[in-house]
Formats: sequence, structure tokens, C-alpha cells
Amino acid sequence: MGATHRESAKQVDWPTGFQPRLSPAAARYLREHRDQAARVVAEALEEAAANQAPTEGDLPRSSPRLSLPAALQALVIKSPPDPTLLNLVQAAQQLGITRPTLNAWIDEGKVVAWELRPRVWVIPPEQILGPKKVVLGIERVLEIIPQHRLAWEFLTEEMANIDPVGLIRPIDALKAGKIDAVVAAAQGWGVDFT
Repeated sequence: MGATHRESAKQVDWPTGFQPRLSPAAARYLREHRDQAARVVAEALEEAAANQAPTEGDLPRSSPRLSLPAALQALVIKSPPDPTLLNLVQAAQQLGITRPTLNAWIDEGKVVAWELRPRVWVIPPEQILGPKKVVLGIERVLEIIPQHRLAWEFLTEEMANIDPVGLIRPIDALKAGKIDAVVAAAQGWGVDFT
């Protein structure tokens, strides 16, 4: 994902009547981060365009910036990965496992990871507790919210319906052993996206 290069960005006219439907979480994000809305929309469009199958006349995928539809090329930026996220090599080192084992753990849903852009995978380090140890319960959350990036949004959003004492992030509740409460919250949270 990236943001827009200042020197190559072009103003884009939105389609008439463009008013996307947003989940409650997305609407809250928009309210709280209005200044970042344009960047987020541009990144989402970039990702959608990058995942689009090439059409006749597109350049080969080896040049992803140039293979995007012309209307979206101005939105593309290759920003460095978020420094708070680990790449696969770093995560495997922290876990004390091999890359193939980490890949298997991702496939099995033991850890949350997503493709930031083609062939660039990231892993939030907060789920790593030590060598060969990750937060228990993540696999159950991923069964309910299978999109890893959305699952991580859920896991790091403060919620009141997990702990009667007050707001808590689901990832912290999992660390405290409240797996069933987090699973129940995930089931309710996932309903907002269907």
C-alpha cells in the first residue's frame, strides 16, 4: 500500500453520486481521521487496481505501476512498510522458526499476516510472545474474520463488550486468556461486514 507522490498526483473527479456504504468501524475511522480519508481511499483504489487482472493493452505485470489503468496511475505510491510491522524474515527470527514454518503458521491461521503489496508480507509483532509462542486464540478469530487485515483491525480496536471492567483491546483480552469473550465479540463484529 502506499500514499500519493506529491509531484505526480493528479486531482481525480469522483463519479456523480459517489457515496460508498461504510461499516460502522469504517464510518468511525472516517469521523476520527478525516484528514487521512483521501490517502486511505487512494490506497484502496491502488490495491484494487493492482489486483485486477491485466486487460488487453496493459503492460506485463513485471511493471505493476505501469500496468494499472491510466486513471489510477496517479494514485500509486510505493511507501516504505510500516516500521511497527515485521517482514517474514524478522518475524521468523523473533519466533525462532524457519520461514517455511512461518508460512505454514500463516496458512493455518496461527498468526495474522497480510500482503502489503505484491510479495511484501507483514506481521504485527504484538502477537509474538517469544520463541515459538504466539497469542492463543488468534486462530479462532481468523475462523470468524478470515481476512487477516480486518482481523487485526478487530484485535486492536478497544471494545466494551469483552470485559465488564471497561474498554479493552481483543488482543489484550486474548493475552489474558479471555478467548471465549473475544470469539463472541468477533462474531458480533463480523456481522457489521456482511
